[in-house]
Amino acid sequence: AIRPGTGGRLRATITDYDSPFGLRQDKGKTSQPACSDYVADLAGRSSTVIVARNRAPKGPDSMKDAIFICDPDIRITQRIAVGLSGELQKHDTWNIHVLPTSAPVAEVKQQIRDIKPDAIVVSSLPPRLAAHLEDLHIPVVVVSVTGAARDLAPTILPDEKAIGTMAAEYLLAQKFDHFAAVDKDRPGPEPRVERFCEIVRKQHRTLDTLWLRKELAGDHPFGVRADRKRVAEWLDGLPKPCAVFAHSDQIAAFLIRTCARHGIRVPEEVSVLGVDDDPLYCKTVMPNLASIHLPYALMGTEAARMILGLTPMRSLLVPPSTVVERASCRPPMRGDALVDQALEHLRANVADGVKVRDLQELTGLTSHQLVYRFNIVTGRTPMEMILRQRINVAKRLLAETTEPVKDIARQSGFNSTNQFYTTFRNHVGMSPSDYRTRLAS
Repeated sequence: AIRPGTGGRLRATITDYDSPFGLRQDKGKTSQPACSDYVADLAGRSSTVIVARNRAPKGPDSMKDAIFICDPDIRITQRIAVGLSGELQKHDTWNIHVLPTSAPVAEVKQQIRDIKPDAIVVSSLPPRLAAHLEDLHIPVVVVSVTGAARDLAPTILPDEKAIGTMAAEYLLAQKFDHFAAVDKDRPGPEPRVERFCEIVRKQHRTLDTLWLRKELAGDHPFGVRADRKRVAEWLDGLPKPCAVFAHSDQIAAFLIRTCARHGIRVPEEVSVLGVDDDPLYCKTVMPNLASIHLPYALMGTEAARMILGLTPMRSLLVPPSTVVERASCRPPMRGDALVDQALEHLRANVADGVKVRDLQELTGLTSHQLVYRFNIVTGRTPMEMILRQRINVAKRLLAETTEPVKDIARQSGFNSTNQFYTTFRNHVGMSPSDYRTRLAS
């Protein structure tokens, strides 16, 4: 609220979740005209009312409003918002109002009355709020990062079992004999890690698990410090080399930093795979974190399509798109500095159309030497690794964007759309267009 006569200072009194600073005027202490008079005085002009609470009825051509109730500080939520707003605004003029999940239910109800939205998307749906939303007779969709489907509204979720399956199959294909899984201590089983463990056990591989407990302190994967000494002792005691699957990038980055502090080599002794492909964690640790990419923007797009009536209102599981390979994870074979250098160059420059001869020039190896050493370290030839990286980039772009296939071909390092179609079909078993359609369905 604005207190007249304070020389331009502002005083916050009541939270407003739709304002630029999370503040609104204290109606009980500062009247709306007083605020207007003060701002007008600063501007040197007559007073006008600047805050309008009662909106005129919407006409058929007026702007539509959607409310997105979420945690705006989470980058995953931001990717969902990109998909949501992008799809809505392709079809009409939509304004998206973001309200934080931390807002009291009473405040959210007030904002809904003020905004009069045409649709609401929420990341969680408390029963008290669900009953209120049902009475509004407008589309309501739950887009949740984790959890189970809700009966109260259509729910879009990551396919947790598919994530665990992709992690297990990827690491098993790397020919590891020893595996481990890490998650926070939960009251019940978590499908992502549970499916991973189930598949690994069926292959008769050794499997260790660690459940991170919470303690009162500062630096952590969950807002508190996990017992770093206990985690380090657990990592040190794993049979080596070992592939570790972490429930999220946040946990995986914590494991990599713990390994670095205690002299455990990543990926030579412990390979680490995370989930979310979040740059804040994947790109800020060394070695960079390999991660399963989840198409969160697609989840937002699907919510928008339900709101627009383009797809039925139903609960939906969205599968992961691909494993984004980085240096934290590699097959349990003898290390090779030149091959590692070539792989890092390939990952960083795949969109530029990296060729085998580029890797030869980088490493100073002959064609025969490069193929031999790649086979020793990765089990694949340089050309196979190049195509693998291109396909992984293409999968991510097909899942996360609506860009034309010809543009995705170029961004994935292919010389032509025809070459892209042929290579993609040979590796994935379907065309790029069919792959995108399958994800959307």
